[in-house]
Amino acid sequence: MKTREIAAEHRKVEWKQIIQERAVSGESISQFCESRGIRRNQYFYWQHKLRESANKELIEPFGLDATKSKRTQVPSGWAVAELRTPGKSMLVVEISGCRIEVTESTDTELLVKTCHALRSLC
Repeated sequence: MKTREIAAEHRKVEWKQIIQERAVSGESISQFCESRGIRRNQYFYWQHKLRESANKELIEPFGLDATKSKRTQVPSGWAVAELRTPGKSMLVVEISGCRIEVTESTDTELLVKTCHALRSLC
């Protein structure tokens, strides 16, 4: 890995911690940024970059990107489960009594939004 890539990854990790700290603090973004000497536009820039990165992590491994290529990689913290029913591919996720069934015909935008919502609860 090149020096620039290492530095970029380091900044992403730092900003992920800052954004998580703000969420836990209960402060508004304005209050949080002001109290820590962070420019609001810088905060929003990194929030946007991290969301893009998270989207990429969620979409690409499941073959939901524009190329529709099949992937076997899974985002960290996630597991792949496959139910084998003749003629039908389906993924079922059950968490605390909530059940989500994903098939080949599932709307990818809905799936991405659902994954974001689940991630925000963790």
